[in-house]
Amino acid sequence: MKQSSPSFRVGQSPMSSLVARASALYALCLFLVGTLVGQILPINRAQAAERPLLLSWSQVDPSVLGVPQPLRNGDTLRITTVWDQDSLDIHADCRAISPGRVSIERTAPRQYLIIHEVPDSNATPDATNLAISLLAVNAELDSTLENSPRVCLSNHPPRLVRAFLVNPPAAYTRGDSIVIATRWASPDSASLLVTPDFRTIQPAFSPDGAIVTVVGGGNFGDDPDAIYYRIAFRVPIRALSEDNPEGHAADGVDLAIPITALDSGCGSRTETVIRVNLDTTPPQEIPSLDPLPTETTADSVQVSGTALGAYQVALFRNDSIQKRVPVEVGTGRFTSWVNLTADRRNKIHVKAEDELGNAGAQSVAAFVIQLRSPGLAVPRPYKRDAEIVFRSLEPVTGLELRLFDLEGSCLRVWNPIDQVRDYRFGWDGLDVDGIRGGQGMYLLRATWRAADGRARTETASLFLRD
Repeated sequence: MKQSSPSFRVGQSPMSSLVARASALYALCLFLVGTLVGQILPINRAQAAERPLLLSWSQVDPSVLGVPQPLRNGDTLRITTVWDQDSLDIHADCRAISPGRVSIERTAPRQYLIIHEVPDSNATPDATNLAISLLAVNAELDSTLENSPRVCLSNHPPRLVRAFLVNPPAAYTRGDSIVIATRWASPDSASLLVTPDFRTIQPAFSPDGAIVTVVGGGNFGDDPDAIYYRIAFRVPIRALSEDNPEGHAADGVDLAIPITALDSGCGSRTETVIRVNLDTTPPQEIPSLDPLPTETTADSVQVSGTALGAYQVALFRNDSIQKRVPVEVGTGRFTSWVNLTADRRNKIHVKAEDELGNAGAQSVAAFVIQLRSPGLAVPRPYKRDAEIVFRSLEPVTGLELRLFDLEGSCLRVWNPIDQVRDYRFGWDGLDVDGIRGGQGMYLLRATWRAADGRARTETASLFLRD
């Protein structure tokens, strides 16, 4: 059998021919790949630039005055989305919230409304940042997957169980403390943000103007394990004015104090209102005192007078309140006794008050000197040349005063003229011979004859201090 031989170019070996063919084939492949890459990559970059882009989104419902509210079972969620393209095919996946129905509406060019109806039977637990997945596809089939819209699901907002004023008066007045106790039912009941609003009492009120503390229910006769929020606020002493912008408001009845409970998760809030009365206006009439004796040996004196329009009067002795005395309805009359400070002048006056203790004007003061009958008044401790007083309501005769040391030696003698009622003198610390006495205890003895002719004696101690 005759075999044919392969043909070769003149001067070319078989091996060199095979290498040349392989090189040509490799070059062709590189050209084709380069051509395809050059055509495909620009197309992909163009496609990426044409994908829909979500510009913004906002929750329309549920909301209150434009403020988004947590979503609850039975609500219809509406979210507006704005894109950079129109004529999009939008798909929404709300299964992170509930398995409820979803619909899409085109409400304006490049604007689409996502509507999701949350069923009443939804079993999804309360949570924040629940994502809504959006798929947007344009006419060229360019698509974008977006999950930035987030909502909050809250089916267990704080629920008010109890709210009441603690030991409330008929009305509050200046300086009073308003104390409110509230109890809320919530899975987050120990971490609620409870905020009162006292602007009806103090127009310039800020949240830090009230003290809110968590206490046990045992403080209010409830279950000791119950969680209560105790709110305390003090009514300003002064009224609102240009000089005092932090002052209290005008008097009023049933003034509302809103209280808001906000949970720490979705921010679900519940509000209740406590109402109070405010009365800061004192009686306007000026009270008057009946005449009082200027001097008395009694330990107390009866004080009476008139305070029209007042519920009671505050009775003062030497600018210190002693008691509150009721005022007779209609006549405005009052009467009471007040103890006197011995051996001194006692200042007596009253202030008219209403039922809440709002103090009005004060009466003109009266002064009563309480005198021991008769007797010595020696300062304690005694300093040299200080005044010593012997007083008597009636003139006495034969008054003599002797100063003794503790060993019984008489150091000085004073003999005033007869018919003495009020004798004042001092001791310079020297005895009858001019010798200076030392610091320590001495005895001062007074003897006299009273108006009835009987002899009287009184001894007082004198502690000399240099």
